[in-house]
Amino acid sequence: WKHILTVHQKMHIDNDETRLPYKCEECGRRFAIKGNLINHKIIHSGNKESRRHFKCIDCGKIYNWQKDLNRHTRSHQ
Repeated sequence: WKHILTVHQKMHIDNDETRLPYKCEECGRRFAIKGNLINHKIIHSGNKESRRHFKCIDCGKIYNWQKDLNRHTRSHQ
């Protein structure tokens, strides 16, 4: 049984490396798109200002991602 489990686990590892070829060297998280890895690496930079750059013009609240600001902006309507 141990051999079957090992083969099964290897299948998942190989599949992740194929489907998600871009790996973060800091935490091991994998991405299918290189740009997503680049955006993810900002998390490890320690520079909060580089991460938070979408500001609400109504209240000044700052978000890391445009989609989060868009969702927040709807709350002002």
